[in-house]
Amino acid sequence: MKLFEFNRNHLFILLISLVIFALCTGLYRYTTILDGMEMGSIDFRFYMRSPFQETRRLGDRITISRKNPNARDDIVLVAIDEDTIKTFLQEEDMRWPFPWDMHKTITEYIAADNPSSIFFDIMFIDNLNDKARGGQNRTLPPLRLDNFDNYSYNQMKQAYNPIFFHWFRAQEKEFARTIRKANCVFLDYPFFTEESFKTFPDVDQRMEIAKRFAYPVPKNEIPVEPCPTSGDPRCPWVSDAVPPTPLLADAAKGIGYANVRADADKVNRKLPLVVKYKHGDTWNYYPSIDLLLVMNFYGIQKKDVEIHMGDHILLKNLPPAKMKKPNPEREISIPIDREGFMDINFVGGPGSFDVKSYFYFNRPPEGRGNFRDKIVFIAAYAVTGISSDVHKSPFGETFGVEHHANAVNTILNQDFIIRLSSAQNIFILLIIALIFGIVLARTSMITSTIFTVGTALGYMIGAIILFDTINLICIFATPTIQIGATFTFITVFRVLTEQKEKKFIRQTFSKFVSKTVVDDLLQNPDNLKLGGDKMILTVLFSDIRGFTTISEALTPEALVVHLNEYLQAMTDIVFKYDGTLDKYVGDEIMAFWGAPIPQEDHALRASKAAVEMMEVLNQLNEKWASQGKPKLDIGIGLNTGEMVVGNMGSTSRMDYTLMGDNVNLGARLEGTNKVYKTHIIISEFTYEHVKGDIYSRELDLIRVKGKELPVKIYELVDIK
Repeated sequence: MKLFEFNRNHLFILLISLVIFALCTGLYRYTTILDGMEMGSIDFRFYMRSPFQETRRLGDRITISRKNPNARDDIVLVAIDEDTIKTFLQEEDMRWPFPWDMHKTITEYIAADNPSSIFFDIMFIDNLNDKARGGQNRTLPPLRLDNFDNYSYNQMKQAYNPIFFHWFRAQEKEFARTIRKANCVFLDYPFFTEESFKTFPDVDQRMEIAKRFAYPVPKNEIPVEPCPTSGDPRCPWVSDAVPPTPLLADAAKGIGYANVRADADKVNRKLPLVVKYKHGDTWNYYPSIDLLLVMNFYGIQKKDVEIHMGDHILLKNLPPAKMKKPNPEREISIPIDREGFMDINFVGGPGSFDVKSYFYFNRPPEGRGNFRDKIVFIAAYAVTGISSDVHKSPFGETFGVEHHANAVNTILNQDFIIRLSSAQNIFILLIIALIFGIVLARTSMITSTIFTVGTALGYMIGAIILFDTINLICIFATPTIQIGATFTFITVFRVLTEQKEKKFIRQTFSKFVSKTVVDDLLQNPDNLKLGGDKMILTVLFSDIRGFTTISEALTPEALVVHLNEYLQAMTDIVFKYDGTLDKYVGDEIMAFWGAPIPQEDHALRASKAAVEMMEVLNQLNEKWASQGKPKLDIGIGLNTGEMVVGNMGSTSRMDYTLMGDNVNLGARLEGTNKVYKTHIIISEFTYEHVKGDIYSRELDLIRVKGKELPVKIYELVDIK
């Protein structure tokens, strides 16, 4: 198969492939039509990486999986689950949200085990609930601050509000004191995409605390204001923030936002590690709670972090003993996009990490060491009896805290997802277009189908393997669509054009060549070379001697029957050896070998045909003699050489025939038989091709018109 030889159909097929490439590129790059399939293909690759994870159902929407082996042992989830909700309701008459002194008790218990960090995925934004802000309930006597234990939680919720206010303040102070003493507690807060519906008079104080952990935005990254009406792509995607209460925020070791943002299909696959936000007159990058937890785990400070939006976040001066994949630079480069988002390398669905129930730790601290050096996430983990925090992930509905756990797991394992750029993905589409444009033009329909299916499956399997082994995400759905569309359109084009070609081949060659040759041309139309090609061929001329005398002895009808029987027998022999019947000129036969299908042994085929023609003629003569019909005698001339072959004629009639001096020499050799009293004469050029396969006799050197030098001629006696 000559891949880089093009005819007109090949160019059309390549053009079709490139047009489909351009359409797919446009849909992929400039529209969102294919985004859903591409995003879904990412989820499919996640599933294929962990297809047999055992699960159990938790409520109507959530299933819990067995701990995933790819989840770190030092990440633990303390879950405010349905067991916790039921236990506290039955034993404490307590409903969600729990009082802050409950979180204080949990903090004391876990902190006694010296964890790396305790992260509350609970928004401690407002220290007063609606009851505390509303009117008083006079059905209960006034409550005394020193006598809280005599009242149930629900009674206290209905209590006289000034007392309730002081009770909340007392809880907040005690909780803050516990947080400060633990020195490992991290709190989160939300960023809003619109202005917050709640305002707090101390928001500036809260933001000043948040700024302690923020990084200044370089001048070249500061957007043109006002955002977002300016249309500057550097504008942030958030517009407001409400950090925790100042008392708790100041006591915490770190505060960071805990936002997640789903893709267009409502599935969350990324998490923002930094957010650009302006408070007052200052633009800063505010870190996510996940980045702060990682920094605390490695024991690094703000100075050890570099932020390069659209490229990476660099963590420096890391302790090699804590690095999953140590390197001499002691650095980790976290890939992020222009908005600061990192792809989360999810290890599985809900329950992939070690999960413990919150209620179990509602007791005095014991210091058993269950949480030593671990990152503890405390969060809602139920779908009933609580305001659930559930987001879609590649593995389905997943609790919000597990998105954060997976993000931290991704960074600590240095197991980052690598996405090819748009340019790299488009290059893949181009390679596919070129391969299919070249290959499908030169293979049969069956081979093309096998190649297409094999390529599509191979590409998908390869993409899955690349994701499984090196976390590489390349374009997936678009190439599959491109492959299918390219195959379909090229197949339609080929069916339409090849039917036309087959009709032309049948009409042109069925009368000139054998059925075998026609079938070969239909299967391999590229072998057909029409036009004025110069080729080395062998031509055969055969003529009846004394035909005029024979024609005078027979009636016209008898002559036609006699001649047709002869021509049929001779033609069958030409076809038997895959020759091409050029024409009948009266009683003369002209045939050639080597075209339209190339034949390496064209001279030998012609020689065998000539010998057999004489043998069959002798058999016919015996038959005719017994029938009282005249015998026939013929002379045959063979010549091999360069000849022009192709469709020749006018626009109204064309024939596939030969031209050239070597054709004329073949005709003259046929007539030369009369001089030497022979039946088959071949030229020295034919002789050189077949001399090892024939019995021959050298006759003479003759001069022929068109040749400067004399030509040696031989009588062909027989085939060895």
